[in-house]
Amino acid sequence: TASSLPGAARVIVGRPVRFAGADPDDALGATRLSKSFAQAGLAEVEHALEPEGAGYRFARRLTQPANVLIGDFGGGTSDFSVLRFDPNGTQRVTALANTGIGIAGDVFDYRIIDAVISPLLGKGDTYVVPGIGSGTALPVPPEYFSAFARWHMLSLMRTPKTLRAIKEVAAQSAHPERLGALVTIIEEELGYQLYRIVSGVKADLSHAHSALLRFQHGNLLIEHTVTRAAFESWIADDLARLAATVDAALAQAGLANDAIDHVFLTGGTSFVPAVRRLFTDRFGAAKVEAGGEFVSVAEGLALIGRDRQAA
Repeated sequence: TASSLPGAARVIVGRPVRFAGADPDDALGATRLSKSFAQAGLAEVEHALEPEGAGYRFARRLTQPANVLIGDFGGGTSDFSVLRFDPNGTQRVTALANTGIGIAGDVFDYRIIDAVISPLLGKGDTYVVPGIGSGTALPVPPEYFSAFARWHMLSLMRTPKTLRAIKEVAAQSAHPERLGALVTIIEEELGYQLYRIVSGVKADLSHAHSALLRFQHGNLLIEHTVTRAAFESWIADDLARLAATVDAALAQAGLANDAIDHVFLTGGTSFVPAVRRLFTDRFGAAKVEAGGEFVSVAEGLALIGRDRQAA
């Protein structure tokens, strides 16, 4: 509770380079982040970029000056920083560039859902509206499935009006049982469970060439084998945008690929082989390192706080 927290505590809080969302606003995101800590009784809050936090942790092992590219792959954003480390200099760390994009683990999860699960729930099907034309088949509204982009958005569809509309379309559709399954997922709030299973399949594909996606709830059963090759084809456009964001970081820093001495990748999505290849193909496997995928940012932020306090 707020009353049990030291009000005078000085907090270094991580933030993405670019906030993500339907209508991202960096200034608003930063303000809300600070206000949330203030409401918890912590008024003295400083921000630090999450990739810089990860870089700070990585830099502890460096003994010579180096240019380091940090890739921090979170749940909602992927952030990149180019940092100059000089262990013996008066300014140990100099930020040369920071870029970010709203593509990360949840987007990759959605690609699996969109390719494998949504078609089994009625996406791409047709339905006929009685009395319109001569039985012209219309596409099932695609907006029924856009909510899967974020699992919690499914809760917004759990309204009598929306559910009634889906059931009416289902009654006239080519495969009414598919939209019926969609209704079940919405009504029984199964979005989070479904996403956890999909996220597990994605993790399995990091060390296997195929994985079984199996989701069962009562009479609802979804079962499909997902191959790594198929998964990589579904995220190809996302990988291209990640690569372009890395390009932007290097251009901002004014450095060519061969001027980067080390690449440090962190965050769960850095385990995805296709993501790692973006960096090994460009910089060489010998320069690419990973580690502390789920703690490196937090540890780095603590180190930043220590050094700022000492200064």
